[in-house]
Amino acid sequence: MKARDALTLLLSLLLIQMSSAVTLDLSSVFNFICTLKDGMFIIGTTIVLLMMVYGGVKYVYSADDPGGRKQALSTIINAFIGGIFLILAYTVITMITLPPGAASYGACGIY
Repeated sequence: MKARDALTLLLSLLLIQMSSAVTLDLSSVFNFICTLKDGMFIIGTTIVLLMMVYGGVKYVYSADDPGGRKQALSTIINAFIGGIFLILAYTVITMITLPPGAASYGACGIY
C-alpha cells in the first residue's frame, strides 16, 4: 500500500470517528437560522430605506435633468422591488423554521 493511500485511509477513518462523536442538535440549527434571518432583515431594510432616500434626493436635485430624474425614479422603483423580495424571503424563511404545531411565530426562542 502506498503512503498516500494509507494516509487517505487513516484520514477517512478519523473523519468517520469524529462525525459519529458529533451530535447536531436541531434547535441550535433553527436558532442560528433565526438569528441570521433577523440580522439580514435589519441590514436589508436599512439598505432599502437608504436607497429610497437616495433616489428621492436625487430626484429632487435633478429638476432640470430628465435623464437624472429617470435614473432616480429607477433607483426608487428598484429599492421598492428589493423591499418586496426582502419581505417575501423573510416570510418564507419564517415559515420554514416554524416548529410543528406552532401557529404564528418562528423557531426563535421556542426551542
